[in-house]
Amino acid sequence: MIAASAALVLAATAPALAVDDADAGSGGIIQVAATAKDGGRQDKEFLDLQQAAKDGQTVAQWKLAKIYAEGKGVTPNPLKAFEYFRMLANQHADANPLISSARYVSESFVRLADYYLAGIPDSPVVKDTAQALSLLRHAATYFGDAEAQYRLGRMYLQGAGVSRNHNLAAKWLMLAARKGNVSAQAELGVLLYHGAEGVTAQPERGLMFLEMARRGADPVAQSWVIDTRNSAFAAAGPDLSNFAVACADNWPQDASCTH
Repeated sequence: MIAASAALVLAATAPALAVDDADAGSGGIIQVAATAKDGGRQDKEFLDLQQAAKDGQTVAQWKLAKIYAEGKGVTPNPLKAFEYFRMLANQHADANPLISSARYVSESFVRLADYYLAGIPDSPVVKDTAQALSLLRHAATYFGDAEAQYRLGRMYLQGAGVSRNHNLAAKWLMLAARKGNVSAQAELGVLLYHGAEGVTAQPERGLMFLEMARRGADPVAQSWVIDTRNSAFAAAGPDLSNFAVACADNWPQDASCTH
């Protein structure tokens, strides 16, 4: 059942992932990626990695995608990074989500969604929010990827490429928050604290998730999480704040958090 379901997802997404040869120039995007300069790297380790990627090895494809995305020893090349992430996603979309290498596949779907949300300048990869949404849904539902679930939650929260739906936003944010995604915990906390159309305000639970987010937040990269939590706690007052802290201490054994 799992394989059949994933195969349907792959069949639905693969054509949209592909870029017509006419749009990419002679040979298409794959040839463009294969013949572009590698920024000087021709060492054996790198060449072996390229061969392993061509042979369909998941980790090799992921490593090369990251190398080109981050410019590790090569000139940063988002188009080549895109192609390796695309190769990984297309070849392994129906991989068993329980195996260790599945996280590389799910990350490739999330990274591809990023490229489609912004597009790649001077390339055939143009902004396509619908395609990004499809990729995130596959990563979020089939692989249970927390980052994809968080991204979907934000899209529904903001109405970015979809109709704004606070109820669906809460659903996706909750799934990611339960997996420890700090940003999802913070966004969910704000949503529950204030409430919104389709979401009843639950100040205690909102503060609880904000406290959980604060505990896991990077003080530099995620300072907004800490600031948001502190502002909400100051507005809520000590009684409600102390109760929320106790709820966070008892999570997930006691998930009710009702004052």
